[in-house]
Amino acid sequence: MSGDTVLLGVVQGIENYEREKALYDGIVMEYLELEDIVRNQSNPGGPYSSTLHRALPTFLAYMEWWWKCVLRGPVLRQVQNCWIYFKSFFGAYIQSVSAQS
Repeated sequence: MSGDTVLLGVVQGIENYEREKALYDGIVMEYLELEDIVRNQSNPGGPYSSTLHRALPTFLAYMEWWWKCVLRGPVLRQVQNCWIYFKSFFGAYIQSVSAQS
């Protein structure tokens, strides 16, 4: 083996390690955030307390509680439904325009 081949293997190993570590860190952060949401749902009305960031001012902590524990799910579902509707509408429109050309 030449030195270049060994160096290439080391570089690829480092890149693989960093990619896997980034994926793992993302999964852990998502888990911790979901755990915070579940814990805060048992505290109706807030304020939101997080293990990931320092305490926010009171008003912002209440707003974060309302967003993460009450509003985010329904809002994101509505956005998804709107996206599906517009995608199907504009997809059919684009197909009809391209068929006329």
